[in-house]
Amino acid sequence: MKVLYTPGHTLGHISLFDTEEETLICGDLFRKKDVGWLNIFREGVASIQRSMESLDRLSTLRIRKAYSGHGPQIENPNVSIDAARKRLEKWLKAPEKVSWHACKRIFAFTLIMKNGFAKEEIDNYLLNCGWF
Repeated sequence: MKVLYTPGHTLGHISLFDTEEETLICGDLFRKKDVGWLNIFREGVASIQRSMESLDRLSTLRIRKAYSGHGPQIENPNVSIDAARKRLEKWLKAPEKVSWHACKRIFAFTLIMKNGFAKEEIDNYLLNCGWF
């Protein structure tokens, strides 16, 4: 496996590439048809640009299949890389979309971890969350 420096998700993020099998383990840089998680508050707004640069570098590789840190095997990595790049480009044009994306993801994961909420509990939960 070849270790590739692919910052974006974190400053020290790496991906692993098997040149013979043309297989990439991309961690949290991108997922199937979407961008991976970015923590703008911890990593800074430059993480969007770093992610795009990392995606650009990966797009030059011949990748047959990829695996992200979350979700199913990625059968067509170039399509997923392009989708991630498009999402990041939108965020650069409208940075407020990053925050809404983060809130939706955090809340979705909270629902999973807590096995849902009663409807009457949602407002109180959200209003007491620092990230919201």
